[in-house]
Parts: sequence; C-alpha cells; structure tokens
Amino acid sequence: MRLADLVLLVAITAGGLGYAEGGVLARRYGGWRVICWAIVLALPVSVPVTAVALVKDPPAHVALSAVAGLAYLGVFSMCLGFFAWYQGMAIGGVAAIGRLQLAQPALTLGWSALLLSDHVSLLKRGGRPRS
Repeated sequence: MRLADLVLLVAITAGGLGYAEGGVLARRYGGWRVICWAIVLALPVSVPVTAVALVKDPPAHVALSAVAGLAYLGVFSMCLGFFAWYQGMAIGGVAAIGRLQLAQPALTLGWSALLLSDHVSLLKRGGRPRS
C-alpha cells in the first residue's frame, strides 16, 4: 500500500465519521447549526490552504460566469442543501437516511436520461464506450 492510498483511506474514514456524527448532532442542534459550525471550524485549515494555493498558482482569466457558478454551488447546493439533508437525518435517523444516499448514482443516471436525454447504457467489459 502506498502513502497516497493510506491518506485516501484516512480521508474516507474521517469523512464518514464526520458525516455520521453530523447527523447525530443535527438531532440535538438542528441541521443548519451543524453545517454552519462545521464551516466555521474548517476555516482555520481552509483559509491558509486557499491562500497558499492562490499565491502559488494565481487564477488567470477567470470568467464571471465561473465565479457565479462556484458561488451558487457553495451557497445553494452545498450549504442550503446540507441544511435539509442533515435535518432529514435528524428526523429519520442517520442509518436510514444515509442509505438513501446510496441510491444517488442510480437516480442521477435516471434523471439525466429523463430530463437531459442522455444515453445511458451498460459499460461492457473490454469494450470501448460509444462515441
């Protein structure tokens, strides 16, 4: 096992534990408080890492639409979406509602086929995907 594999395993474990603990805490404090505190507690790590990344490799020619899209994802999809998700885990239980997330890949494929007319097919072993 390489170091990168070990780091990935630790990250997955920490993420899963944090996710489950967040669901338990949402029962007591409410989903919106849990998410807001998670963001606040992550700032001491995320702000310096972001600052170093910006200094080391500053963005060039970033379109306003890209910034707007990132802001939308950060505020609506992530923050407000997690308010509802953690509240759902608080009401329905972490184990029961967490299993619902396992259906997300299949639901994403189904909705993309239905709403966006995407072609969804089985990937055959050894074959090449259709162009």
